[in-house]
Amino acid sequence: MGKSHIFVRQSLLILTLVLAGLFFTGSYGHRFPRQQAFRLLRRRIRNHQHTKLCPQGYELRASPRRAGVGNKFECRCKRYHLYWPQDGLCYRENSRGPCEEGHRLVLNETTRQAECSCPFFWTKLPDGKCYKEYTRGPCPYGQLVVSDPFTNQGSCDCSSDMV
Repeated sequence: MGKSHIFVRQSLLILTLVLAGLFFTGSYGHRFPRQQAFRLLRRRIRNHQHTKLCPQGYELRASPRRAGVGNKFECRCKRYHLYWPQDGLCYRENSRGPCEEGHRLVLNETTRQAECSCPFFWTKLPDGKCYKEYTRGPCPYGQLVVSDPFTNQGSCDCSSDMV
């Protein structure tokens, strides 16, 4: 049985409990089970909508602008995920995400925007690819990939400092 069939069966069971509660709450005043069943039914529907409404990388949260009774819910990036405006999706921080091979998605602390960058101890050369520092990479024989600490730009270099 699929997840939607299980959801329908559980919802029908809860609805049956609610309807039964309507008939059996006479002068005895047993209203708590009926209220509890209504809350349970709302929670089941809300949780089911959560999986249906939000795209991958998002979760359904109460809107911070409308706290209190009658909250509005909205899809927001999950914790430790970053919003990528080019496709409107959220990706796990430090994963490849929408970035090219060899890059990872990080938060730029200055702009507070997600960007693709090379992993730690790797640098980007003018060809746009990331290479591990102090390896030959695409450099000519006798040179290594190095990163300028001031510009964070990589280059091929040979110097006595690398010995």
